[in-house]
Amino acid sequence: MSHYTTTQPQHNGHPHPVDDDEEIFVTLAEERLHVPAGRYLGRSVQVRRDKSYGRVHLTGEFELYHDEDVMRPIGRVPFWFRDARPITPGSTLGAWLALADLRRVPGRRLSLTPLRGRLWQVQVRDVLKTHDGRLHARPYSRVACVLGLPA
Repeated sequence: MSHYTTTQPQHNGHPHPVDDDEEIFVTLAEERLHVPAGRYLGRSVQVRRDKSYGRVHLTGEFELYHDEDVMRPIGRVPFWFRDARPITPGSTLGAWLALADLRRVPGRRLSLTPLRGRLWQVQVRDVLKTHDGRLHARPYSRVACVLGLPA
């Protein structure tokens, strides 16, 4: 049985009846990986520019490995840093660029492509709270910083 009880404005300003029996679908995001906090080997898979929470940031993704000898993958975790302009040497991205030995020329654009596909020593931490301070139902892991190249 279908009946209309609620109205919502449409984009043109006229009320639109809503079917209370209408089946509604949502898309769930993939669950993020959770591993114990600590140091891992990680291969930088990608770096992309994203916009969320009203600001632009860069997102890296690292494939984590158990150890250098076996190279058995654990899974992928994100690495977020601000898209600040200009990039300073003390910033998260600036420190990673220095570790990669990419030559910075002040005022000139620098491609982040050479960061992809390389093996790094990374520090992984837990994300326990949302951006507004609520506890996550299920914590997940993220790369906190790139520590350097593997020994």
